[in-house]
Amino acid sequence: MLSLLTALVLTPPLSSLTIEYHEFDHEQEIHGERLGGLSGLSYSDGDCYAAVSDARDKPSIFRFCFSGDDLSWEQPLPLIHPSGEPMSAMQLDGEGLETSPSGWWMSAELTVENPDQFLFHIDHQGRVSESILLPPELADLELVSNGTFEALTRIADGSLLTALEKPPLNYPIDRSLLTPLVAINTATGDAVIRGYYPLDEVSEKVDRGLVALGVLPPLVRQEKPPSADQTGLETLETATPPSYFFAVERHYEPGVGNKIVFFVFELVNAEEVPNTVNKQRWFELAELGIDSDNIEGAVIDSYGRLVLISDNNFSSHQRTQIIRLDFSSLFLL
Repeated sequence: MLSLLTALVLTPPLSSLTIEYHEFDHEQEIHGERLGGLSGLSYSDGDCYAAVSDARDKPSIFRFCFSGDDLSWEQPLPLIHPSGEPMSAMQLDGEGLETSPSGWWMSAELTVENPDQFLFHIDHQGRVSESILLPPELADLELVSNGTFEALTRIADGSLLTALEKPPLNYPIDRSLLTPLVAINTATGDAVIRGYYPLDEVSEKVDRGLVALGVLPPLVRQEKPPSADQTGLETLETATPPSYFFAVERHYEPGVGNKIVFFVFELVNAEEVPNTVNKQRWFELAELGIDSDNIEGAVIDSYGRLVLISDNNFSSHQRTQIIRLDFSSLFLL
């Protein structure tokens, strides 16, 4: 089913693809705040989005809108502890971002100062109102040195889905490419492993990781007749159920740079024993003619546009990029 999905339905429209590209100087400031370290990305409405900066001395939410050939920015929101103090004391490293009715949910990298809180709710004033702890299945894996929850998205039942960037360091060799997909019920705080995502196997010198997750909208109907030798085609011709996700893998090789590859997968049913999800390659960003840097955030908005954000790590050797690709012809919107 997934191979048909990518071959017949999710072929990027290369000939008619509209690309909006913005790149920012290392010293760029927004309303007096240095722009950089942008990681998680969420969709607001219309042409507007939000990103979290992982500046540990001043973690903030940066909100922006596409406006003609430019971007417009709101005043950045520094994250505030419930006590009223800045969140900088926790050395918080925000990574994934998802909207909520009253603000955002943010997944975070675990640090020595923050060894067990991995999900935070942030209101529209930037105040952290609640946090969720690691589930026992993950807490037992001693993840502090590898606790980077880069991705965050919402699934059909209202829960959030996140994943470690890389497999836990103490996994046995036969599971060294598997990173757990964690579903979080934000109403109860319960978090469970819903399956394991297999990273692509690359050479040892290549650093690989899962950096973003997102939900695929309903797919456009295909006007092809059913074929007896293509199992599952008839199902694709109606409407694809809203259970498909995209994953962004980043492969970094010294001297070569980052390679950004998109995959599609289907989440296993909650009733099933957690197992490895089946994924299929969708496309590589370079195939669209885009010279990408350190992509860390990705979201498909309600118009079928794929928006990407690149984290410059506050380094003059990397770039802050915001890219929007019009994939609306792929989806039934």
